[in-house]
Amino acid sequence: MYIGDYLGRRNLYSPESLAIVDTGKNPEWRLTYRQERIPNGGLRIVN
Repeated sequence: MYIGDYLGRRNLYSPESLAIVDTGKNPEWRLTYRQERIPNGGLRIVN
């Protein structure tokens, strides 16, 4: 985590809070901050 890493801080302090809702999928995906983070600190982008 680096200074200003909003997603990293949210992953530490509220990992089970809802972060993303992808309504383009059927059924829609509801991801928490823990689920959207990948180990190297990036953001998971799914097509």
